[in-house]
Amino acid sequence: MNNEKLIKRLKWLCYAGLLCCLCWLLVIGVQTYNEAAGTTDVSVHWGDAAVQPMAGIIFVVYTVLALSLAVLAGCFFLNILRGVKRGEIFPKCNIAVIVAGAVLTFFYINVRMNMGLAFMSGSDAMPPVGVDTDSLVVPLALLVFGVMYRLGHDLARENELTI
Repeated sequence: MNNEKLIKRLKWLCYAGLLCCLCWLLVIGVQTYNEAAGTTDVSVHWGDAAVQPMAGIIFVVYTVLALSLAVLAGCFFLNILRGVKRGEIFPKCNIAVIVAGAVLTFFYINVRMNMGLAFMSGSDAMPPVGVDTDSLVVPLALLVFGVMYRLGHDLARENELTI
C-alpha cells in the first residue's frame, strides 16, 4: 500500500477520533447537567448537609477530569493531523499529551469509582473510599504506549536524517 493511501486512512481515523471526542464531550455535558440538576433518578444530593461538601467536591472533580480527558484525546488527534501536514507522523507534542492522559486517567478512574459518595444521602452509611487495580493498570498501559510513541517518534526522526 502506498504512503498516500496510508496517510489518507490515518486522517480519516483522526477525524473519526475527533468525532468520538465531540460525542464524549456532549455526553459529559448532558450527564453533568442531569446529575447536577436532579432530572434523573441518580443525582447529587446538594441539600443534604451531611454529604454535601464531599458530594460537591467529587462531582466537580469528576466533571473536570472527564472534560480534560476528552479535550486531551481531541488534542492527540489534532496534533497528528497537524503533524501529517508537516510530514511528521509522530508529533513530539503528543508524548506530553499521552503522559498527561495517563496521570489524569489514574485520578479519573478513582474518582469515578467513588462517585457513589456524591449520590448518597446523609442517612446512608458512608462507604469506604476505594482504589481499584484498574486505576493502576490503565495508566501504566498508557505510559507504556507513551514510551512506544516516543520510540516511534525517535525512529521516524532518525529515518528522516538517514540518506
